[in-house]
Amino acid sequence: MKMKRQFGSVVLCTLFFAIPAALQAADDWSVAKSHEGNFKVILPGEADYSSSKVDTEVGQIDLHTFAVEANGGSVAYFVFYSDYPEGTEEETDPKVLLQNARDGVVGEGSRQTREAKIEIGGHPGLEFDFVQGAGAEKTYGYWRLYMMKNRLYQIGIISIGEPAVDYKVKTIYGSFDLINK
Repeated sequence: MKMKRQFGSVVLCTLFFAIPAALQAADDWSVAKSHEGNFKVILPGEADYSSSKVDTEVGQIDLHTFAVEANGGSVAYFVFYSDYPEGTEEETDPKVLLQNARDGVVGEGSRQTREAKIEIGGHPGLEFDFVQGAGAEKTYGYWRLYMMKNRLYQIGIISIGEPAVDYKVKTIYGSFDLINK
């Protein structure tokens, strides 16, 4: 239960702090790469990077955010990663940690519409979609989570008013890769 609250809190803080930080208009595709984060991904615009401290039950952790905003702020593309204390993956099954993180992303007032188990480099992941609200303010979310030892990766797309463009979601998801496997 402690780990569920911890991961849910980090994911909710992630959404709260990162969405306003995405200030870049998306025009051209570019590669966002982090050697420290050990990943690369193609995003529809130059990503803004930020890092913030997030309080959790296990202490402060660094949340790293790569974000691109498009369509006048109605669509945002994100990659997040955060490292939890060593041994986190040994205390709790990584699949349970992913489910807890998913629950934090979807949150109250949202409805999950799809879920699939995925993996990258032998590490477990979850892909899911969700919706919240109705009409012109209906929000569509597309998310992938990967748990690699004590590191949580999140690839997310939020679109307000209409679903995100399918080929962009597939391009971003398909391009995410680890630099050192």
